Amino acid sequence: MRDELYYHSLGSQVSINVIDELIGFKNKWQWFSYAGIPVILAVKFLLIGTFLSMGSIVAGHRLTFRQIFALAMVAELVYLFASFITTGILLISDIQSLEDMNISLLSLAPLVPGAADKPYIYVPLQSISLFLLIYILLLTWCYNTVTGYPLRSSFSLILATYGTAIILWLILVMYLMISYA
Repeated sequence: MRDELYYHSLGSQVSINVIDELIGFKNKWQWFSYAGIPVILAVKFLLIGTFLSMGSIVAGHRLTFRQIFALAMVAELVYLFASFITTGILLISDIQSLEDMNISLLSLAPLVPGAADKPYIYVPLQSISLFLLIYILLLTWCYNTVTGYPLRSSFSLILATYGTAIILWLILVMYLMISYA
């Protein structure tokens, strides 16, 4: 990200010295964000694996946690593909401010008028996208392939477990955004 974006976006709100400090801080700690990506993904896979494990135990399916963890990793390819598309769009776009970088690719957020003004509504709508649907379908297909259980049964299990996890996550995010806004 170019430093000019910070000056252009924040120049009327804060002083140049504050922007310089922000850029210096960003440059100093940028390596930390790259190092944190594997940790964040591992936690995500662990949480998804935990929810799917509980659901498969309740359903009487015999799967190891390692198999379920692998399912979550394979299904993550959907979001990897989505990030490549988003990065490509950002590279060819004429970005003038930090707000221009906030794109909601194939989500419900742009379809709801006025949602961008209310972050507690915008974030959940931004999370519900075509990529989420494809992720659920790929997770279902992977679960069906590994277990051999019928596709409808696998889909019901994925919706009951992963769907519940997504809803709980969105409720937590909305609560935090309303509480600390």
